[in-house]
Amino acid sequence: MSANRFRELRVNTNAASSYVDSTGYLETTFGAGVYSPVTTVKRPEVGMASKPESADEFPFADDEVGAVGYMSGHRSTDSNVSGRSNASYDGQEDILVFLEQPNKRLCCPLCDKVLKDPVITSCGHTFCRRCVKSRDEQICPKDKQKLVVIVANIAMSEQIGELFIHCKYGCKVSVNGMGYEVDPTGCPLTTNINNRRDHEQTCDYAPVQCPNNPNCPPLLKRELEDHLKTCNHVKCPHNKYGCDFNGTQEELEEHLDTCKFENMKEFLQHTEDKIADLQYSSTQKGQEIDFLRSMLGKLSERVERMEKTMEIKMDLLEDNQNKMLNEFIDARTEYTSLYEELSRVNNRINVGGHVGAWDPQEIFKCKGTFVGHQGPVWCLCDHGDYLFSGSSDKTIKVWDTSTNYKCLKTLDGHTGIVLALCVYGNKLYSGSQDCAILVRLVIRRH
Repeated sequence: MSANRFRELRVNTNAASSYVDSTGYLETTFGAGVYSPVTTVKRPEVGMASKPESADEFPFADDEVGAVGYMSGHRSTDSNVSGRSNASYDGQEDILVFLEQPNKRLCCPLCDKVLKDPVITSCGHTFCRRCVKSRDEQICPKDKQKLVVIVANIAMSEQIGELFIHCKYGCKVSVNGMGYEVDPTGCPLTTNINNRRDHEQTCDYAPVQCPNNPNCPPLLKRELEDHLKTCNHVKCPHNKYGCDFNGTQEELEEHLDTCKFENMKEFLQHTEDKIADLQYSSTQKGQEIDFLRSMLGKLSERVERMEKTMEIKMDLLEDNQNKMLNEFIDARTEYTSLYEELSRVNNRINVGGHVGAWDPQEIFKCKGTFVGHQGPVWCLCDHGDYLFSGSSDKTIKVWDTSTNYKCLKTLDGHTGIVLALCVYGNKLYSGSQDCAILVRLVIRRH
C-alpha cells in the first residue's frame, strides 16, 4: 500500500476523525450520547498543496516499510463491522505475516498488535474491542481515563482490511518460535486481509486428509488427486453395503467385475432412496407430532387457566347468591313486620266502627286546590282553619281550609319575595327578601 494513499485517522477529545487522501479528505464527527456520526467530504482550498505537512501524518512512513513479516496473535471476537470488512477472523490463532510492516498507529496501545475489531472509546482513542472488554476496569494508557466503547471505528477497520499479507499456508513458525515467517516451500501468493478467507478455502497448499484412510500421510490439496491414484486403501463403492475390499485404484477396477454388490447396485440404490424417503417422511411426521404435542400442551394450559377462572367465577356466583338470599330473607322479614304494623293501624282506625270502614283512597283524596298566587309559593303556615302562604309575588294569602277552600284575604306590605311564615299565639310573623319581618294580628272566627 503506497504511503500517499492514506493519511492518519485522527480522533481528538471531541471525538472527531478525519480520513485524508491526496485530493481531499473525509471528516467524520461522532456526537456525544446517542447521536449518529456525520461524515462530510472536504477538499483543500485552491492553491493549497495537498501534500502533507510532515511525514508523521502518513500511517505508512518510508522508514517503517520493510519486507520483514509481522505476526499478530489476536483471536477473533464478534463485531458489527465484520460484514463491512473481513478483518475479524475465527477463533483460531491468526497467522499474519504482512508484506510490509504496518504502521504503529494501526496497532492497539493495550496489546501492541494490529487492531482487531477497532472501536473508539469515550476518551477518543482507538483500541481492540476485545482488549477493552476483557477487563471491567480497563484504563486508557494515554490519558488514564476509564475505557467505554462508543462506536466501531469502521474507517480504521477498512484500512486494516486492505493490508496485504502472505497466505497462511505459505508461512511457518520462525526459528526462535516467537512468531511466523515466510515459508519458501509454501504458498507464494499474497492477498489483503479482507480476501484472505476466500483464498484459503481454495488454496492448493492447504492440508487435507485422504478420504480413504485417516492413516495415510498428510497431503496438500494439490497432491490429493495423484495420491488417490496410488493409494493402497481405496475402498469399494459398495463398502456401505458390506463389501470389505481395500486396495489400489487398479485393483478396485478388477474387483468391481466380480463384486457381488455391483450387479445389485441399482436395486440397492433404489432401496437406499426408499429408505431416505421413509426417513424424511418419518422426520416430517416427527415434526408434526412435536407440533401437535406443543399445541396439546398449550391447550392443556389454557384449559387449566379456564378451570381456575371458572372456579373463581363459581365461588363469586355462590357468594352473590348467598348475599341475595340473605337480602331476600331480610326483605321478607321487613315486609312481614310492616304488614303487621299496618294491620294494627287499621284495627285502631276501625275501633268503634264496622269492619272495613277505613278506606285509604278516601282519606288521601284531594279536597280542593288553592289558586291565586302569581309566582312560586315559598312557605306555608296554618292556624286553625286558616292556611297562610308566602309567594314570589310579594304577597301573603289567607285560605279557608274548612268549607270552600277559597282565598279569604291577600296581605301586602313586603317589597320582596316572602320566604318565611310563622304563627305564635295570635300573631303572624312573615320574613321577606326585603330584609323585613312584619307582624300581623290573627283573630280566629267563631
